[in-house]
Amino acid sequence: YKKISGFHEQNRDFYDSTYTSGMPYYQYPDMITQSAGADLIWTYNIRKRFSMGAPYSYSTRQLKPAGSFLFYLGSNFFDIRSTNTFIPTQVSQQYGTFDDLKYFRGISLSGGLGWAYTFVIAKIFFTNVTLIARYPYVMKKFETTAGEVINTNSLEEEPDKLSFGMARAAVGINFKQFFASAYAYADMYNYSYYSNRQLDIAIKNINIRGAVNVGFRFNKIKRNRSKASL
Repeated sequence: YKKISGFHEQNRDFYDSTYTSGMPYYQYPDMITQSAGADLIWTYNIRKRFSMGAPYSYSTRQLKPAGSFLFYLGSNFFDIRSTNTFIPTQVSQQYGTFDDLKYFRGISLSGGLGWAYTFVIAKIFFTNVTLIARYPYVMKKFETTAGEVINTNSLEEEPDKLSFGMARAAVGINFKQFFASAYAYADMYNYSYYSNRQLDIAIKNINIRGAVNVGFRFNKIKRNRSKASL
């Protein structure tokens, strides 16, 4: 789950010919975005050599190079809201019905397939790449400052059906009791609106993040069980 409030318009120079370096960006202090999602991934691991937990959660170790087909189910929620429109006046005429858009909500349910492979050297050094393509069913809501509300669901003619995807990459070392790694993660949800296969407004929720992890595992405490004798 992620919530961000307060934005500024960083690409003003792309459309405003009067903009010069040093001028302040437009501010949107009341603008808020929220996103939340959940993913379920099953591995189709025939020889039982591949572990999704080894390069990302470090709950296991993978000792030999191996890969696996992936089956995916997931959902995502994303919205943008503001007390006033967040469409710049200079380009508002290009957005037609959405020239005064102040609220958007997108909910997606998606399923997909993917592939993951972890290359292992000397049972310790590893690198992993994971790619997943998702096919979504999307519910969208748009509201303008004039009070117009548009609710729409996924349509077969929408050309962006396969523009939902996920990618991961990781590299590191994984000893029995010590691990260290770096990973990157990216996913995209395309909530664009089309009319007769023509793009009316493009809205995408793109998440890119990474992390460096260092940690230790501790052996389980073994309890001595002595047998009493009479």
